Amino acid sequence: MNFDVEFEQEDDCRWIAETTEILGVFAYGLIPLQAGARARTLRVFADRTGK
Repeated sequence: MNFDVEFEQEDDCRWIAETTEILGVFAYGLIPLQAGARARTLRVFADRTGK
């Protein structure tokens, strides 16, 4: 599965990743790769639970 993920660095240097298909699905990480992986996991979970 491919998801569109947008990244932004916070003032405290953490990265936030947000999926564009479902509003409110976002995750933080120390690096973009970590934040993106967490956001993708949440996106898959949301798809499977019908949320």
